[in-house]
Amino acid sequence: MVLRARVRALLRRGGEEKAAGYRDERFRFSFDTMEFYKDGSAVELSKTEQRILYLLVSNPGRILTRDRLMEWVWPEGTEYVEDNALSVGIRRLRDKLEDVPSKPDFIKTVYGKGYLWEKF
Repeated sequence: MVLRARVRALLRRGGEEKAAGYRDERFRFSFDTMEFYKDGSAVELSKTEQRILYLLVSNPGRILTRDRLMEWVWPEGTEYVEDNALSVGIRRLRDKLEDVPSKPDFIKTVYGKGYLWEKF
């Protein structure tokens, strides 16, 4: 419910995403209903993972800095969040969505800059 309210607020402010979902040949993500599928199988995501994924798939091919992701995922104040919290969230998403998490095809790291969702 909080995620939905934040998504609506972001959209009102002219945020990155214009729709509350993502679909391609392998994935189907509905942020409205909080249903996430990989190859037709349901995937359980935490709220943090949902927030990270939402921003990444809303900006396919665009590098999102760690600072920007941190501010969006933890808007109450990143000063209370451990430095590696984003890295842990990204790793967990890769474990759930990538075929080979150590060699990701979708959630790419751009060293020294941030992360991006690679759309094929």
